[in-house]
Amino acid sequence: MLRSPFACALVALLVCVSVPVLAAGPDPAGSAQTPVPVSHGLTWVGFHAGGLGGFAFEPVTRTSTNTVSNVITDSSFSGNGALGGGRGGYIFRTRTGLVGFEGDDMAGSISGQFNSTNASGATTSTSVSKTKMLGTARGIYAYSFGKALLTIGAGVAWHSVTTTRTQVLGQVNNAPVGTVEILPVSNAGLALSADVSKQLAAHLTFSVGYLYAHFSHTSLTPLSLISSVTSTPVHAIVAGVTYFAK
Repeated sequence: MLRSPFACALVALLVCVSVPVLAAGPDPAGSAQTPVPVSHGLTWVGFHAGGLGGFAFEPVTRTSTNTVSNVITDSSFSGNGALGGGRGGYIFRTRTGLVGFEGDDMAGSISGQFNSTNASGATTSTSVSKTKMLGTARGIYAYSFGKALLTIGAGVAWHSVTTTRTQVLGQVNNAPVGTVEILPVSNAGLALSADVSKQLAAHLTFSVGYLYAHFSHTSLTPLSLISSVTSTPVHAIVAGVTYFAK
């Protein structure tokens, strides 16, 4: 019989500790706790970057003036070709939705050709236009549908174009037959975009969208002395894979 108060307290403590352990029983060998499932749904906020490519169409219009004879010629031609490069941006979550900024930088192989003719219909000169680069910087607004994201954007676009004029028949001012004049042009314009993205994996998405840009510039060939005002709208369908940080 336990008479010491200290001994009685010790026995009571041991009983309180041992009963829950015995009730739980021994842990089977090799048992492990079931892991808690981890959600991989994107928040669509933060940094994102990836690659994209597509096809572009350019319905070009041009008004050319012979600065010596003052003869004015209106012309139009279409250019088309491939684009490929990278895209990156950052999205914030605000009280009104998802907003952010995004940029593209793509190399291009978009080309088109216009031929000038004389009264008999013979070609007197050719003008070949090649777009070598297209880029944009846009503010964007986005709306998420779970694992899908709709994005619209507006901003500024820039491109790099080379126009090559070749005199193939007769002479125009100081440009005899065989004269080749190359005019590089780089300028800025308007950019609009609309994209739909779908989550593929934990941080990867696939997107497809439409990109519009519009440029205009004035140029003067140094030998044939032809001044041209050119309007170039760009319609592009692009698709790509993007990594989202969150």
